[in-house]
This record gives sequence, structure tokens and C-alpha cells, in this order.
Amino acid sequence: MSEGAGGRALRLVIFDFDGTLSDSGDWFLSVADELARRFNFRRVCDAEVAMLRHKSSREVIAYLGIARWKLPLIARHTLKKLGIAPAEALAIGDETRDIDAAREVGMRTGAVLWGYASEAVLLAHQPDTLFRTPRDILGYVGANL
Repeated sequence: MSEGAGGRALRLVIFDFDGTLSDSGDWFLSVADELARRFNFRRVCDAEVAMLRHKSSREVIAYLGIARWKLPLIARHTLKKLGIAPAEALAIGDETRDIDAAREVGMRTGAVLWGYASEAVLLAHQPDTLFRTPRDILGYVGANL
């Protein structure tokens, strides 16, 4: 049995859906104007999309004027319900907020490079590991069971 960060084997892997398991960026952009109108935040024009990909989630949320969500509550609830310590879990996502939320709970963090955020902004947030391909996830999890 291999042990990862914190000296504990993995017992749970949590995946962010949007951008990690599903390429939903185009869909989001197709409804962003409607959401901005409905929830009173700044609209995104096509010229801003590339610039926003190089910002952290917090910077994007601030730029758009959106109130911050409390994502760590979801992770804490899931871990408690399953009886798994945070050090035994890995949260995998494609945005800096995924890294921030996992860290706040005490979980290990993995970032995928095929989702929303750029490699540079993800590296700046220092996830425990980066995944360039889905096969990289299999290798990491297999080595940390």
C-alpha cells in the first residue's frame, strides 16, 4: 500500500464535473448572458473569455461581481457522511476554486489541464498534483491506494 500526502492512503477521489469530466465551457457561454441578467452580474463578451482563463476563480468571480459560494461545505458534508478523513481524499478539478475548497477542508488537491483554467494559473495555486491526461489520474490513484 502506497501512501500520499499526509502519510495516509487514498480512500476517496472526488471529481469536479464541469470542465473536468465534461467540456461544458461552450454551453456556459451560451447561457452566461441570461444568467448575468437574472442574477445581476457582469456579462462576458467573447473578447474577455481568453483573458478570464488566465485568472483564478476568485479573480473571475470578483471581475464578474458574483457573490462567492461556500463550496467547502459540500466537501465536509460528503466526507463526514462517508466516514473518511480529509487526508484520505483527493479532490480533482479544473479551476483554482476547486484547489481552494479542497485545501480549506484539508483534502489533497489535483488539477486537470484540459479544463477551464490555464496551466500557469493552476501552477500558481500549487495543487498537490497536476494531471495532463486521464491516464495520469489512474496512475496517481493506483500508486496511493
